[in-house]
Amino acid sequence: MLSADLNGNEIIPVPLASEETLHVGWISHQNAALSKLAVAYVEALEQAIAVE
Repeated sequence: MLSADLNGNEIIPVPLASEETLHVGWISHQNAALSKLAVAYVEALEQAIAVE
């Protein structure tokens, strides 16, 4: 995932010509709560990859 908001205009994303599905996830310890920053990141990630 590339975004001009994050990377500026020097990096240009090129869509893949593929029918494959990309699965994105994360691993966390079951007994540890995510930090506020981690929660914000996961929420932003979920919005960025939301299926229409």
